[in-house]
Formats: sequence, structure tokens, C-alpha cells
Amino acid sequence: MQKAPAPSRSSNIPSTRTSKRSATVTVTKLFLVSIAVFISLSLAVTYFFTSASYATGHEDNIAAFKSFAGPFQEYKKLRQEWRPRLFSNYLAGLLMPRGNDRKLFEYSVGLWNAGFFLICCAAYIIFDHRNAVFLIFGTFASLYYAFSPLSESHIYPWDMPALLFYVLMYCAYKRSITALLAVLWVGTGFKETVALGSILFLFWPGMTVPRKLAYFFAGFVGCISVKLAIDLITGNPSPLFTMTFYNFGLLNDVAETSRGLSYNIRALSGVYLNHPIFVNAGTFVIFLLLLPRDPDDWMWKTIGVLFLGGILLFGVVNEARVFFEMIPIALWAIVKKFPAQSVP
Repeated sequence: MQKAPAPSRSSNIPSTRTSKRSATVTVTKLFLVSIAVFISLSLAVTYFFTSASYATGHEDNIAAFKSFAGPFQEYKKLRQEWRPRLFSNYLAGLLMPRGNDRKLFEYSVGLWNAGFFLICCAAYIIFDHRNAVFLIFGTFASLYYAFSPLSESHIYPWDMPALLFYVLMYCAYKRSITALLAVLWVGTGFKETVALGSILFLFWPGMTVPRKLAYFFAGFVGCISVKLAIDLITGNPSPLFTMTFYNFGLLNDVAETSRGLSYNIRALSGVYLNHPIFVNAGTFVIFLLLLPRDPDDWMWKTIGVLFLGGILLFGVVNEARVFFEMIPIALWAIVKKFPAQSVP
């Protein structure tokens, strides 16, 4: 009786190669993630100390971060444009020291900014590990430009939360309708610009037009409801509107919409070293110049143009921190235009 032939070793070669390749991919991914985590921690330390050193550079910084130091009736006396960012101010108030310890206050502000930066980095690593290192470095460079002189050393509690919610907005798109609605509604309580993300539902793939419109209105009406509720609670004299009409000293041209636009146009047409075109380390202008190639590109471009229009009409274009929300959108647009090639 003849024995059955032994299986050829060559038959195991494909599976062996596949397992080795899988192991290599896993190791490479872990190595890349480890690099991204270490870089995040290093840059967070840098951002912590830089933010701390700027924390007391302007009296508005102290007033905003300590806006919940007293009773709520005192909060209702704050400047009109500060009050709607209720969630940001409240959470920051929990972190701020109650006394007058200057160093402790500075470190608390540094911890606030560095903490939100780390959460943004974590989102990059979790949702886009291939490009995480670029996104982390790009975000840090963009944030650092806000320390230029024309920002007047302003650091407000709502700057970093607004950035985080735009990162989460990008991550939720095409992944979870429920998550995106939550990001929009909760984020509006931190800063009203998050409401612009309602536009994402109009471009959501695989949805019928009526369903897109339904979710768009659900998102936008929810954001408006949050904003209106906060305005009523905080005694905003012009509900649904954030900016006030008063004298900003040298910036008093923003006291009215037409004059605000006039001031911002003059600021853009001037020639000086830290020009607004360099805002967000130049990534915002690059984003605006990239040609749209698909519906998603048009969607983000629409949000960017509307955002810029709002700043030109109601904001101060050379205060770099007001552009933080555009950081992740611009960076991901650059990544999409010039994708990484050899990262698993």
C-alpha cells in the first residue's frame, strides 16, 4: 500500500508571504502611530509653555478665562460677543484658579490649550494615521502663527474648542450622521461657527435629496436653537447675532458692517511682514487656491468661503486666531491633493 504524497512546501509559500506582509504592515503602522504620539506630546509641551507665557499678555485673556469666576449675573454683563461661547467659558472657568496666583493662571491657560491640541492630535491618529504626522505638524505651525503681533496676544477659551469641533466634524463626515449632529449641536455652544458644518449633509453620498435637506435643516435648526437658547439665558440684546457695535479703538471700523468690511479690505491690501495671507501658516490661502475636483472639494470650499465672508463682514481679518477652524480643512485638502504614497 502506497503512502499518500506529503504536501509540497511550496503550497504554504503564499500564506506565509501574506502573514509576513500583514505583520510588516502592523509593525509599520504601530511604529508610525508611536512616532505621531511622541511628536504630539513634544509639541503639546511647547504649546503649553508658549500659551502660558502669553496668557497674561492682554487683560481680555484674563477676563475671558475667568468669566465664570463670579455669579452668573456678572457673566451676563460680559461683552456681547463673549457670552454666546457659554460652554467654552464655563469649562475654562472650572479649570481656572480662583485666587490671584499669576503663575497658576498662566499654567492653567497653557494646560487648556495644550489639552485641546492633544485631543486634536489623537483624532488625527485614530481617524487618519497615514497622514497624522503631517496633520499634527501642520496644526502646530498654524496655531503658532497666531502668536504674531497683530493678534495682540489674545488667547480666548473658545479658540481651541472651535478647532477641535472642526476636526471632529471632518472625522464624522461620511462615517456617522448621529455623530455629526452631536458635533454640530454641542459645538455650537462652544462657538457658533460650528453651525456651518450643517452644509455637510447636503453633500452626504448615498442620500436622496429630500433626506439630505431633512438632515441639513435638522442640523442647522438645532444649532440655531442652541445659539438662541444661550443668547436668551445670557441676556444677549440681539439674539442670534454675536458681534457688538462699539468702539475698538484703532479697530473701530468694525463697529458697523460696511465699515468692518472696509477695514478688513485695507488690512488685506496693506504691505507688512505678518500679513493675513500667512494665516494658519499659509495653509488657508493654499486651500482657497486649490481647484475643486469633486463634490467634497466643493463642499469644503463652500464652507471656507462662507467662513471667510463672515470674518470680512463681522470680524477682524488680521487677528489670526479667528481662523483656527479652517486648519483641519486646509490640511486635509493639501493631503488629498498630494497624498502619501508609501505608508500602509
